Amino acid sequence: MAENQRFVLIGLGAFGREIARTMHEHNADIIVMDRDPSVVNQMKAEGFKYAVQIDNLDPSSLARFVKPDDIAILSMGDAFESNILTIEILKEIGVKTIYSRATKDIQLKILEKMDITEILFPEKQEGRRFALKLLNRDINFIDEFAPDIYLIEVPIPDRFVGKTIVDLEIRTRYNINIIGLKSPASDTEVIVNQKMEYVGFEKTILQKEHSLLVIGKEKDLEDLVKETE
Repeated sequence: MAENQRFVLIGLGAFGREIARTMHEHNADIIVMDRDPSVVNQMKAEGFKYAVQIDNLDPSSLARFVKPDDIAILSMGDAFESNILTIEILKEIGVKTIYSRATKDIQLKILEKMDITEILFPEKQEGRRFALKLLNRDINFIDEFAPDIYLIEVPIPDRFVGKTIVDLEIRTRYNINIIGLKSPASDTEVIVNQKMEYVGFEKTILQKEHSLLVIGKEKDLEDLVKETE
């Protein structure tokens, strides 16, 4: 995180509060805003120094607290018209980095035309991630880094056992990146006590107890997952 970077979060529903709390835990410089005084007071009670009740559709009110160099995060999913107008006000203030939440496909299409930094669609992304998890229950879906780019943990397919990552040419064959190898901590410990290796594992002889931490596009990952079935 850049030094002295400040964040402004507008909209303190469940999604916005979770963003705010996580950033607060990491000592980020953040201002949180909402129309509802009870929500603002709750955030103050949780230790937020800058929690502001504000009419985000009032340009003069926003301009009092928001500066052009701030990173703005709009999480008003249910008040989309307010979201759009707030984006325009932020642009008039000179804010260049704006993230905005969408909760419907039509909102996504509208926001795509507004030239903002990134559109957040947590319901759609999490729903897709959960469906993939259900369809591939042996696979640990850890995170989605970008649309269609996933980090997953996969067990070692039977035909990989006794070979190395170099031997199998996994990166070339599947067009994925392997960033870690999970293995038993030692020969004397049970398998649940595992360690993750991030360097120097390419020539390790793979065992059934190992698993791979890989990142790649959904289609490429599916090809690898088929090997484990």
